[in-house]
Amino acid sequence: MKKDWKFNYKLLICDTIVWAIVILLVWWWRILADKSAVEEYIYIMMGMWVMWTGMSFLSKRYLVLLKHVSYKSSITRVLTLALITALIGYGVGEYMHYSRQVFAFSAALVGLGIWIYISVYYAYRYASNAEEETTVYDSREPVQLKQPPQQLDTQKGEVLEKAVTAVVGQNAMEWLKQHVALPWTSTKCIFKEPQSTIDQMEPFTVDCFVNLCKLNDLRGINHFFCTVNEHLPDNGKLVCRFTSRSQQKRDILKRFPKGINWCVYVVFFVVRRVLPKLFLTHRLYFDITNGKKRVLTLTEVLGRLYFCGFAVDDVQLCGHETFVLAHRVKQPEPQHSRRYGPFIKLPRIGKDGKIINVYKMRTMHPYAEFLQGYIYEKNHLQEGGKFANDMRISTLGAFMRKYWIDELPMIINLMKGEMKLVGVRPLSKQYFGLYAKELQELRTQFLPGLLPPFYVDMPKTLEEVQASEMKYLRACQKDGVWKTDMSYLWRIVYTILFKKARSH
Repeated sequence: MKKDWKFNYKLLICDTIVWAIVILLVWWWRILADKSAVEEYIYIMMGMWVMWTGMSFLSKRYLVLLKHVSYKSSITRVLTLALITALIGYGVGEYMHYSRQVFAFSAALVGLGIWIYISVYYAYRYASNAEEETTVYDSREPVQLKQPPQQLDTQKGEVLEKAVTAVVGQNAMEWLKQHVALPWTSTKCIFKEPQSTIDQMEPFTVDCFVNLCKLNDLRGINHFFCTVNEHLPDNGKLVCRFTSRSQQKRDILKRFPKGINWCVYVVFFVVRRVLPKLFLTHRLYFDITNGKKRVLTLTEVLGRLYFCGFAVDDVQLCGHETFVLAHRVKQPEPQHSRRYGPFIKLPRIGKDGKIINVYKMRTMHPYAEFLQGYIYEKNHLQEGGKFANDMRISTLGAFMRKYWIDELPMIINLMKGEMKLVGVRPLSKQYFGLYAKELQELRTQFLPGLLPPFYVDMPKTLEEVQASEMKYLRACQKDGVWKTDMSYLWRIVYTILFKKARSH
């Protein structure tokens, strides 16, 4: 079978850049050490460069099999070439009475530089392979429980209650009794291997799953939630438990002496919380730990549930663990790999009702974007029209919001012509839906802005926010956008500088 080869121009460019850097270093080195024979050193180095490139072509380093080339094979070729080049450079230096160490060390530097490049490339490829294909769940017809539920006999019910109590404790057991019909055939308690347990079950045979395994130790939480969703009839229930980050933090700070406890927590947070979220370390972390003892916030768990088609009914803290009761409301959102770096793109409604991606720095916990309706229903709005007691915002995020640091990337939208300096803020669909119909139509006639008219009037309620925006937009219609924006700009700057207005 004919092998499918492809020329890797990126590797050739990388080799060229590394050699150019090394030649510049040699030139700088010889200028400082010995100004004589500098040109001869450079010419010999360029000859070694040409020789390296020629040997790379002959050894097919620049021809890459499309299917797969192992990391070990790539590194072996580089090290072999570096060794041959170092030996030849050493011999040339000996023969021409130049510094042998310069040529040998230069070849070693080239090998090291290309080894670093290849290692980063394979690390990227390794991390990329963790991404799953997007899964879209089709809508389904209303589904009911296949068989009428039956109550378990007294003995089996008592055994089940003791087993559940042994896992979660008496307080959690009392909470479960209030929300779940445990001694019935329509309820399934899962004590181990939740994913495989549900995979082996026939769909629509139970209308409540009680997952007694901690989500902190479960790899593929979204996949598990989606599987439960597909097995439940309409309005079926799910109970899950986990230890939240805040509780883990309190436990660590109490367990260790002062000073040491914060050092331990920082290491714990980076390893268990940050590394699983980063693109390059995500797959490596889960391959090593298999997802055990990961750090989860309440916001992330609730957001995942909404993302996977559930609505949260109750949240209960029992001891060191948090229990969540949710019910199925719809099919899951399209499931795809989600990255949580420091920068995000948020879909917002722009001019003419078009959806634009607004660039910001991340200030919320993962999956927080799916909790807008939940937060509004529970807490409503505070002064200024923002969500009250918004648990989605992280501690660092609150600081960045206060001083507008999170909004700096929106300059990209300004440069792309999707926003202007002064104007109403682009809103999400959920928040946009809270506005009056007249204001919605007026908003979409103009570009949104970085500095909202909010900072001129400082409204306290949603109604006052809408009135403030309506006044600004009417002024744009009457006096023109440029004149209105200039008038508002100076008043906004005055409010921020002298009245100490801050974002929230």
